[in-house]
Amino acid sequence: MSTITIGDRSFETPILVPSVSSFETQLRPRDALRLQITLQEPISLVSAYDVALEQDDLIPLCRTFRKQGGALLLDSGGYETQRIYRYARDDKQERWNFKEYAKVASEDIYDLIFSYDYFLNKGESTSDFSRRLIRELHAHTDIFDITKLIPVIHLQTRDGEHSLGDEAVVELFATVLEHVNCQFIAVAERELGTGLPARARLTKLIVRTSTLRDQTEYLSKRAVRPLA
Repeated sequence: MSTITIGDRSFETPILVPSVSSFETQLRPRDALRLQITLQEPISLVSAYDVALEQDDLIPLCRTFRKQGGALLLDSGGYETQRIYRYARDDKQERWNFKEYAKVASEDIYDLIFSYDYFLNKGESTSDFSRRLIRELHAHTDIFDITKLIPVIHLQTRDGEHSLGDEAVVELFATVLEHVNCQFIAVAERELGTGLPARARLTKLIVRTSTLRDQTEYLSKRAVRPLA
């Protein structure tokens, strides 16, 4: 176990983060967050998509949650738009874009925020996807304090028909870590493989490789450090 700091609060890991979502949550987002405020939950996650739909209610509630000492994470909105579009077959997904995400992200209502979702394009190489992803992540600096960013890394195309191999996944994570100074990186569990063993194996590979790269970079810097 270790301790991490989010906003003004410290947590021992692993952390269970209750999420508020218009998809599969039994209560409406505003009612669910009101309940968490009443229960004085220490941490929560709200979707930017839902905030855009219920701004008058959710923006003040998010501020109240943080004011009473809770750490609030703002999700990208991709989860809701993909699933609502898949099952409801309406045009909500088309209306959710970076511009709409940016409107919500510009509000000071969160301690950490997940980046907008960018997927691998069919036929796109890992290097091209990496460059595009880094460029788009840097564009977030025009909206909010980049130190609050949690990059979301997708390992497949939007339809899930094409996925990156293990080596490409590790390289993609390494590139993001090299170019974006962030506290966390997010990846959809379902994209890590089929079944818990496969997902655990790839997660360990990503963590182990990223840790080794960090150690190598540190040793390299120490090696060229001038003597006092």
